[in-house]
Amino acid sequence: MMKELKEFEEIPHCGGKVTFSNGQSKYENSNPFPMVLYEIAVSFNGIVLARGNFGRSPIPEPSVTVMIASDKEGFFGYSCPRCKKYFRANHRTPETIICPYCLYMDNALSFLTKNQKQYIELYVKSSVEHYYTGKEISIDFDDLVSQLENNLIKLHSYEQRQQMFMECDSCKIKLDIIGVYASCPGCGSRNNFTQFSQEINNIREKV
Repeated sequence: MMKELKEFEEIPHCGGKVTFSNGQSKYENSNPFPMVLYEIAVSFNGIVLARGNFGRSPIPEPSVTVMIASDKEGFFGYSCPRCKKYFRANHRTPETIICPYCLYMDNALSFLTKNQKQYIELYVKSSVEHYYTGKEISIDFDDLVSQLENNLIKLHSYEQRQQMFMECDSCKIKLDIIGVYASCPGCGSRNNFTQFSQEINNIREKV
């Protein structure tokens, strides 16, 4: 499914807020659109250590547990550390990610975007401040997103009609890419044959 977009928005965020109070953190969200959360463990000096599992598995200590929320469509943004290109994928994306563009494969935490890293830095700072002062601190996501720099990734003119939403035929991961042909970030399957078949069917309908 093709859609005409002049800009690839990195964080049309799901909103909500995190509150640090009484030694704990609480996430609240009452917005009427999809929202997915995952958590990561971050050291007090901001180094991302591991992906958490909401208390079902141990995380490195000492660390701050940071909650990462999806955008309004239940997708997360990713930035390839090698080719620097941006894409989105839904919450089914596994811990290891394959770049849809250059096929670079690494831990998903290596694909954090610049804005996500800025958010993590603020989250850890607020958590540490609460730990030492005991005062209640809240992070409003809508306000935070409005403060982020370069929240929109500009496309070159030839890319304006090439932002594509697709679903992997093999593992059903959904992703949003810039371009037409890509690899699945989960299993690495290419969409070449599927896309080629669609183009042939389109030609047949026109004929």
